Amino acid sequence: MRSAYVVASGGAHDRTGEPEFTNFAKRKFSGGEEFCETLDYIWLSEEWNVEGVRELPSRSALPLLYAPASQLFVRARLVSNLLACLPAP
Repeated sequence: MRSAYVVASGGAHDRTGEPEFTNFAKRKFSGGEEFCETLDYIWLSEEWNVEGVRELPSRSALPLLYAPASQLFVRARLVSNLLACLPAP
């Protein structure tokens, strides 16, 4: 299995190619501790090509307007390369 973001970015977002984060939360209590990690992925098999992915903000864009918690939506435009193997109608 491959990650759509890794395939599309070629490692441009960070060392792995994944977005810097997809989930951000800041605790109201306990000193405002933050959680900022990548929790969401789009996994695909070799039968799929990635035409593009949704650009996501970097950590430098924090805090987001969606406080106190945000979940970013990942999205990819995929095309099956099995279609090329089908006989013409």
